[in-house]
Amino acid sequence: MNPDPHQLLCFAAVAKTRHVTTAARELGISQPAVSKQIKSLEKSLGTTLIERSGRGIRLTDSGRTLAGYASRLEALLQEADAAVADLRGLRRGSLTVAASPTIATYLIPKLLVRYRLKYPGISLRVEVEQSSAMLPRLLDGLIDVALTEVQPTVDRLASRVFMRDRYAAIVPAAHPLAKRRTVALADFVKAGLIVRDSPPPGESFVERELRRLKCEFEPLLRVSSTEAAKEAVAAGLGVAIISGLAVPTDGGKQRLVRVRLRGVDISRPLYCVRPNIGEPSKPAKAFLCMLDHTARGSLPPLDRPLTSALARG
Repeated sequence: MNPDPHQLLCFAAVAKTRHVTTAARELGISQPAVSKQIKSLEKSLGTTLIERSGRGIRLTDSGRTLAGYASRLEALLQEADAAVADLRGLRRGSLTVAASPTIATYLIPKLLVRYRLKYPGISLRVEVEQSSAMLPRLLDGLIDVALTEVQPTVDRLASRVFMRDRYAAIVPAAHPLAKRRTVALADFVKAGLIVRDSPPPGESFVERELRRLKCEFEPLLRVSSTEAAKEAVAAGLGVAIISGLAVPTDGGKQRLVRVRLRGVDISRPLYCVRPNIGEPSKPAKAFLCMLDHTARGSLPPLDRPLTSALARG
């Protein structure tokens, strides 16, 4: 018969104090209750563990052997209690977030710095994935939260829009269009439209939106990433419409200028996705709360530069 853990804890206390009454006081139960647990343990093991010795007790050979294991069990249970308490207080735990390339590049970094500052004990992992790759990993429990531009259609996944990404038209700082208050879409695309390839190769989101607006154009250049599109525009190769998340707030050191397209508003929802099973973990809940504040622009400013925050992390 396997010994009862409660019996082992009682025995561990008796073995440590060498006194049943003292052990009972430490355990917060009566002396007869401790004696009963020890007798039950001896019966289940088929051996004597303690012998009376004056006012105290003496461990038998079997008792000394078992005492080491009982002590380890006691320490393990205390460690488990501490781990659960730490997790409740977000002092320990783990979080794996997957995000599409644009979200991972332009939204996630500052958010994760703040998360790390507030919850330094949480182990963080960020995976950059296309939506088609991240959704199966969500279903397998390998990812806690996914951020993507594509709404999943799988019943076992729950999704919600956490913000809308409003796209921006950009031109080189020295371009004639940069001086106009508003720009007609036809004039903009004639300046040479640089577009980002869509995986698998095909029309990008921007191209599909322009087709929907009945805009006739042929891309001047296709590039593999938003950063490549920005660099091509800054170099004077053409113009582009990119994610608003990717537009530098400092104007790209005056290399890029954001222009307003007359009567054009291109945007797309960004989705937060997680398994549709139970409540998210404590670390995930904290991340989702911070994500919503980021989307609303309601996060307070950092009290020190990001580089300093990362160095101290």
